[in-house]
Amino acid sequence: MKSPSILVIRPEKLGDLVVATPVFRAFKESFPQHQIHLLTDESFADVVRHDPHIDKIITIPWRGSTRSNRPSLLAIRLKLSEIKYQRAAILYSGWSEWNLICASLGISEVAQLGGTLAGTLLGHHMVLRGDRFEERHFRDWYLDVAEKLGAITSSKDPQIFVQNEEIEAFSRRFPSYASLARQSTLLHLGGSPEGENVSVEKLSEWAPQIAAATGASVFVTGTPTEAVQWLKFSPPGIRDELLGKLSLREMMVAVLLAGRVVSNSTGIIHLAAAAGTPTLGIYTSDPANSERVWGPLGGHSSFLAPTIEDDAKRLSALASGGRLDLGEVISAGRVIHAISQLPLTEERGVIL
Repeated sequence: MKSPSILVIRPEKLGDLVVATPVFRAFKESFPQHQIHLLTDESFADVVRHDPHIDKIITIPWRGSTRSNRPSLLAIRLKLSEIKYQRAAILYSGWSEWNLICASLGISEVAQLGGTLAGTLLGHHMVLRGDRFEERHFRDWYLDVAEKLGAITSSKDPQIFVQNEEIEAFSRRFPSYASLARQSTLLHLGGSPEGENVSVEKLSEWAPQIAAATGASVFVTGTPTEAVQWLKFSPPGIRDELLGKLSLREMMVAVLLAGRVVSNSTGIIHLAAAAGTPTLGIYTSDPANSERVWGPLGGHSSFLAPTIEDDAKRLSALASGGRLDLGEVISAGRVIHAISQLPLTEERGVIL
């Protein structure tokens, strides 16, 4: 007899998937005899490849809910039709088609973040953000969805899983970083496409100051596009051998080994915090993208955001139609002080 199965749907974005990892743990702890399946975008599925709380990962080429950016509903349904699911958790708001797919598969219990007309008509559980939209972390909303289906967890912190072989392969490829990482700062150049960020130019100014203040190496990471931007500035003494060269799994190893990680609000900040690495996130005061909603989680995580005085400058820039560089609002001095308050990563075992 086949084990009963539970479906979790979270089709896009690296940070969302990392923040959702406590949901997988909640279902596996609450329903240990069930198979836990995840439907997600093929671009980021690798981040949960070795998560022991997920039994099967089903991938789709998802770039958004508009027709041109996603597979057809029939194609998605065919991906799921071989399994009889008892429950489904939809960690994606405002798209009725997920409700219709779940209904067509005969799933008896469905819970969804946000409300849709189809979900209401089908009697699906809804977790509405309402007046508390700006005051709770997305992790907590995701766990509310799981709880609607009877799943709770002993630990709410996100977690990523890296294997020893991956660390060994990474260390052979980047031996200098591997030998210096635990005493170093890893500075990630990327940022949320929806939010306000510290620019690559400003980060290139900060990096030598961080290195001088901490007395340790600063390594930079980012996409190949960000690597091209970085080359315009190339501050002396900053290590860029990782820049533009890492796969997602290699990035996971890099943040796991790092002494500290500093980044704008992006998926990488969640990777670092989930690895247990001391992490500093730099956030806007925009309520929808603030640290309260998207901050790094875990015991060694910290953040910086504009002060009330700084925010007047931010709002003035936005009112005049300009795009704000957070690095003009948050000073290098504040960043260096915040970094100095973070402990360096201690020697610790690798989570398998």
